[in-house]
Amino acid sequence: MTDYSANLPECVLEQIKLVPNELSRDDGVGLWQIVSLGKNNLGLNEQALVDFTRGCVAALLDAGAIPIVSRGKGKWRPENKYGVKKAEIIENIAKEWFVNRRDPPQPWDVWFGLPSNLDLN
Repeated sequence: MTDYSANLPECVLEQIKLVPNELSRDDGVGLWQIVSLGKNNLGLNEQALVDFTRGCVAALLDAGAIPIVSRGKGKWRPENKYGVKKAEIIENIAKEWFVNRRDPPQPWDVWFGLPSNLDLN
């Protein structure tokens, strides 16, 4: 894991490792699902929730996922506003959702998916 996961409990680190398993589904993993899992299921808040989210995004990117947004009816487009490099994507997502915006991510916000599983046309 990375530096930001160093202070998370082992049970939380185990959850981070499981998140990429959801990529086998054809609709990807929504940021709203990650934040909800951390906050509601694991009881994380403040910095622990940010670190959990960063860890999950890193695990998804390591598994080959890219940030995507829906174009409706099972169609997706890559979301490039977060950057290209892994560290850049992780930090820009954390900055947008935990610094610039304080509202929780919603199902229509950024998702992560494997390009091979998605209709990106």
